[in-house]
Amino acid sequence: MLAALSFFAATAVVEAQVARVPPAKFFNSIQIYYGSATYQILFRQMYPFTPDNTQEIWRELTDTNTIGYIARANGLTAKDLSTVVIAPVHTNGLALFQISKADRAFNVLEGQLQEYVHLRREGHSRMYLLTALSDHWQESKMTDPDLRAIMKNQPWVAVSWLKKEKTGTYTNANQVTRWVAYTLTDGAVAWTCICEFKPSGQVESFLSERIDPAETNPQYKPIIRAIDAELEAQMKQQGTYGKLGTIHTFWQLKKEKLKARGIDWHSPAELNPGTQYD
Repeated sequence: MLAALSFFAATAVVEAQVARVPPAKFFNSIQIYYGSATYQILFRQMYPFTPDNTQEIWRELTDTNTIGYIARANGLTAKDLSTVVIAPVHTNGLALFQISKADRAFNVLEGQLQEYVHLRREGHSRMYLLTALSDHWQESKMTDPDLRAIMKNQPWVAVSWLKKEKTGTYTNANQVTRWVAYTLTDGAVAWTCICEFKPSGQVESFLSERIDPAETNPQYKPIIRAIDAELEAQMKQQGTYGKLGTIHTFWQLKKEKLKARGIDWHSPAELNPGTQYD
């Protein structure tokens, strides 16, 4: 992974302009980062177990290396970047300014930078996101066709961090769809990802969900699997397993059993507040 980033850093020679104050004249602007107290509260509600990375994101967005990585991955040149400036708009915000009639860089970066901020807020590390970009520059070294397909479909997924867990197929409307389940751990947060593939090998869908990092920890995985199996058998015997709403009972019992083992585990419902589970 570090070698991949070193390779990419050597090629990412384009740099953005970062200023301490907004330009006097500009054609367009958009705020790419909000740091107000209200915005912080909103994100804490959305991602309650994500470490506060407010200051880190500010530094990264004003680091020309970060912008250079994103620009190079999107085909922007030094000439393109000379048409935009990143600068504070107040003490808590950063904006992207278009200072030339040429709007290519502005149009590309406004979405890309906002997505970068969103993913960092969600819990992904800077290293993870830069790896996602560098993976694209070494596609020829990616021998797994599934990972190559995901890379083309999901530009912000660091495919080199994905760990295959399960695979299978299902038939719908006479079409056989193959699926692969992956996990990835990025610091204090982990995800489970389900990718469905068309018969052609292209990605049909890619869904990810935050999970407790204990689920991917080799030290805890055997304990968690044993408790999962125990609870499944218990609820099947009671006739409640798989019924509407009983997943919450399952998670509560799992939480209690893991707590008794000294493992502070959080359910998908806790980690994904906006998602409904039945």
